[in-house]
Amino acid sequence: MSKPLMHRFHAGQRVKSLVFVLLIGLSLGMAACNEAVRPAVVAKVNSRPLLLDQFKQQAAFMGLGNEPSRLTRQLREAVLEALVIRELILDEARSKKFTLNEVDLEKELTRLKGSLDQAVFQDSLASQGLSYDAWREVVADELLAKRTMDLVLTPKVQVGADEIGRYYETHKPEFTQNRQVLIRHAVFPSLDKAKLFLQKIEKGGNMAVLVNDLGGNLPEGLKPTWLEEGRMPEAMDKKVFALKAGRWAGPLTSAYGFHVIEVKEKQPARVLSLAQAAAVIQRKISAAKKQDLAAKWLADLRAKAQVWFDPGFIAKGSTGVSKG
Repeated sequence: MSKPLMHRFHAGQRVKSLVFVLLIGLSLGMAACNEAVRPAVVAKVNSRPLLLDQFKQQAAFMGLGNEPSRLTRQLREAVLEALVIRELILDEARSKKFTLNEVDLEKELTRLKGSLDQAVFQDSLASQGLSYDAWREVVADELLAKRTMDLVLTPKVQVGADEIGRYYETHKPEFTQNRQVLIRHAVFPSLDKAKLFLQKIEKGGNMAVLVNDLGGNLPEGLKPTWLEEGRMPEAMDKKVFALKAGRWAGPLTSAYGFHVIEVKEKQPARVLSLAQAAAVIQRKISAAKKQDLAAKWLADLRAKAQVWFDPGFIAKGSTGVSKG
């Protein structure tokens, strides 16, 4: 072989070797990247992985923050158990094709947020390490799980008339109703304003107008409200329940201001009849039975499931993943 030919041959071999090395390096690099982004698994339920991010969301939702290593072993186990139980219930929902209505979800989100401004609410979530979207996702799962339990268990709860009767006979003190008064109630910031209100209301003044003009407020609104004996401070209770219907009491002092109360009607203490108490009793017994059924149902689901917890994560709150 001539020298030029030999030179070209060796050069070609070197190029092939370089390409081979580059390909190997690229493959290893891609494998390393894939390893780096692989989500950390902290548990498995019937071979379905539960991820570290899910754990963090659930812990934050439970008010425990989103740093697993800062929790005790018992708390880490509790959060994982909560995730496992919910996943098992959601498996049932999927198998029975139960779904969550978007309108119901929005109602629940509104109820949970209460009167808090959206920005304030999101700040409170952030303090636990939880975004609004993550919180919404957990609420949706929790609501669907609750709905699934209701749909599965409620048809199994039966309450007979004999059970209601026995409960009534053995729990009669529950159905003894104290004396009650039907009242209208205003509160003022000063004694003088409360006295002025009394003078004007007894001359036929309009309650809403007077309260507004004098800087007072109506805790229960203008609609009369039934109040049971023993619900107010003792001194105030005695004054109000000593009044005849149609009379005003006040000014009465409390930590909230100066109270003026009109007694419109009075009702003596009484024991509710079985017929009057039946609906309440039926709800109480149903709730107790449903709670017992739920405990057994969930225990059965848990016993039949194949569940694995990462022992390192349980022990120290870390998954042993060095990348990602």
